Formats: sequence, structure tokens, C-alpha cells
Amino acid sequence: MIEIIIGLAIYGYFFYVFSMTFAWISNVGSYIPLVGLLFPRGIDGDMVPPRNNAIDTNAVVHNVLLFCIFVVQHFIMARPATKKVITKVIPVYLERSLFVLCASAILHLIVTHWTPIPIVLYEIGAPWSYAVWATCAFGFVLVFFSTWMIDHFDLFGLRQVFMGNNYTHPPLVVQYLYKYVRHPLYLGFLMNFYATPVMTVGRLVFALTATAFILVGIQLEERDIVDVLGREYEEYRSAVPMLIPSMCPYKPTRRAEKRH
Repeated sequence: MIEIIIGLAIYGYFFYVFSMTFAWISNVGSYIPLVGLLFPRGIDGDMVPPRNNAIDTNAVVHNVLLFCIFVVQHFIMARPATKKVITKVIPVYLERSLFVLCASAILHLIVTHWTPIPIVLYEIGAPWSYAVWATCAFGFVLVFFSTWMIDHFDLFGLRQVFMGNNYTHPPLVVQYLYKYVRHPLYLGFLMNFYATPVMTVGRLVFALTATAFILVGIQLEERDIVDVLGREYEEYRSAVPMLIPSMCPYKPTRRAEKRH
């Protein structure tokens, strides 16, 4: 019972940080005062550029190193060798919840300690700005619903704590958007990062750093998935694009269908 309480508490904290991060990246608090009371104001702070309009290199380095903490945590804790060490200390079904907790805490740190660099690189005015905001919002929706298209509760550790020692890795289920693109969740993140009517140096630093992390992370993630699912995922990976959706849905071979 205590494991379930821990899992639910970690999931609640993740959901708070997840919402806060999207509000922060999108500078929602700058436009909606109530959101500004609940979450940090935004990635660009109060949008007051420096007098000489010079880029603060110290701030750039600080922000990149701050994000690197998130990168290191993901790359280390996601490795099978690290998981083996962790599960010698805690039950296997709590390993994913620990990963989610650490990732959420570091993301919380990034949001609260990011140094704004509000130098404007470009600005898109109305009416096109509305289309950009819609794209940004769609990215958020895409991320959220992509987790449900696979197994939302497994992704964030709840399925594990509820199943306990009976937990088994879920099979490959290709449905909805995953028939057209392998990583709609990451695609949604990228849309949210870059779709903004006001691109600042600070936001671009975040977007580029996060993009590099996503591209490298996909390679490592898929290598681990192949180790678990084998040819089934290799076939899927060779047929479906990574981030740019295909016009035609994925149709597994008869051999793959039999395995389902």
C-alpha cells in the first residue's frame, strides 16, 4: 500500500511540474496574471532587454549547464546497468517512479533557476501570431495525448506500483499517431519550444539545447527498446519516420501481426 501512495505522490508532483514547465516555456504568466501567481512568470522573465542589447554569455553558459543536469540524469538513470544497481536497493516496481521523481525535481530546478535572456530575435504580429500560438498549444496537447496513445500510467510509474511484483513490460502497440510517426510526444515538445510569436535568445538557447537532447536521447532510447522488443521494433523503426509524420499509416507484416 505504501508503494502505491508513493507512486501517486510522485505522479502528482510530476503533473504540477509538467504544467508549470509548459506555462513557463510559453510565457503564459506574462499574458494571464492568474497563471503568473501559480507558476514562475516565464522563460523570458519580465521581457526587459539589457540596455546595450548584448548577449550575456555567462547567462547562456549557466542555462546550458543547468539543462545538462537534466540530460545527465536521463542518460544515466535510463541505462539498463544503472537500473540493475537501483533495483538492488529498491523494489523493481519503484524504479520508474524514482526516475520520474528525479526528472521532475531537476526540471523544477531549471524552471526556477533559469536566467532570462530577453533579447528579441524576431517578433510575429497579428494575425499570424494567433496561428503561432495555436501551434504552440497544439504541441502541448500532442505531448499530453501521446502519452495516452501508448501507456500513460506505465510511462510515469503508476502501472508498476499497482502491479507490484507481477509487473511485466507492455508489448509494442502501434495505434493512432504512432502509425505515422515514431515519436509524436517529442514532436509535440519541439512544436512547443519553437512555436512562439516572440523568439528571444533565452528561449532559443533552451530550444536548441533541448532539441540536441531529444535527438541523442531518441537513439539511446530506441536502442534499449530493441533490446526488449527485438525485431518487432526494428521493423517498426524502419517503416515509420522518427519525427516528421508519414502520409501513410504503418501496417505491420503478417509475422508481426501474429506476434500481437
